[in-house]
Amino acid sequence: MVPGGGLTLSEQLGLSDKADRISGMGQTGANGYQREQDSPFSRLQLLSDLSRPPQVKFTDLQSAVNTGVIEENPLNFDVRVDYFRQSDERVITAFTIQTETEIWYFKRAVG
Repeated sequence: MVPGGGLTLSEQLGLSDKADRISGMGQTGANGYQREQDSPFSRLQLLSDLSRPPQVKFTDLQSAVNTGVIEENPLNFDVRVDYFRQSDERVITAFTIQTETEIWYFKRAVG
């Protein structure tokens, strides 16, 4: 006789038995984690921390940079998208980008 060793809800429903408590086999889904770092919330926190950009270490460099808005749209262009059906599951897509030629210049490489 073990005090507090009554049946759990899972054992009362017939989904597991007392032997599964030790082996951890009777647990369904993600409810069978044993450690706090294996919980779903800790996993989400870890993924969030890993995707966050690192902080700037040298604040004197950060204050020396004065970046202003140059122009909202420095390169005016038009885009046209065309679709060509090949079959029921296949489509070819063509992107056409058009800009003014006065803004382009080409430099010839010497060498």
